[in-house]
Amino acid sequence: MPPKSRRFIALLAILIGVISMPVFGQWFTSIPEGGEAGEQNNFAHSPMVVATPYMMFPYDKLTAWIGVGCDSSEEWALFGFSAAPVLLDTSTEEGYHRISTRIKWDDQEENVTLKQKWNSPFLHFSEDREAISRIMGSTTVQLELKWQGQGTTWFQFSLSGAYVALEKIRRACAD
Repeated sequence: MPPKSRRFIALLAILIGVISMPVFGQWFTSIPEGGEAGEQNNFAHSPMVVATPYMMFPYDKLTAWIGVGCDSSEEWALFGFSAAPVLLDTSTEEGYHRISTRIKWDDQEENVTLKQKWNSPFLHFSEDREAISRIMGSTTVQLELKWQGQGTTWFQFSLSGAYVALEKIRRACAD
C-alpha cells in the first residue's frame, strides 16, 4: 500500500475515533414532559465515574455521579451510586446515616456532612444551597469515602457543563 494511502487510512481511523468519543464533561438533564404543574422533578447530572483506587469485588463495577434536582419549590444536590454504599466512620440517626468526609472543589479541600437514608444509593448534601453554588462555580469535585472492605477511595467528577445544565433545569422548574 502506498505511504499516502496508509496515512489517509490512519487519519480516517483517528477521525472516526474522535467523532465517536463522548464529549468530556458533558452533563445530562432529565426534564419530563407533562405532569401536574409544581409536581415535576427535573435533574442534571455529571457523567459516570469509577473510584480511585479501583475497588475490588463486590464494588468492581460500581459507578457514581453528582447531580442536582429541583421542583417548583426547592433544589437539592447529591451523589448517586449504582449500588448503595456501605461506608465506615458513619453515625446512625433515625432512618439515615450521617457521613462526615472530605470534598475537594478544584484545589480547595473542605469537610462536609452527607446523609444517606438506610440502604439508599444516594448521599445527600446537608447544605444544598452551598453545594449547588460550588457545583456551578468549580470545574471538578473529588469525594473521599471510606468503604467497608475497600479502604479510602476517591471519586472525581467533572463539573464542566454543570452551569448550563443547572440553568436548563431551573428554567423548567420555574414553569
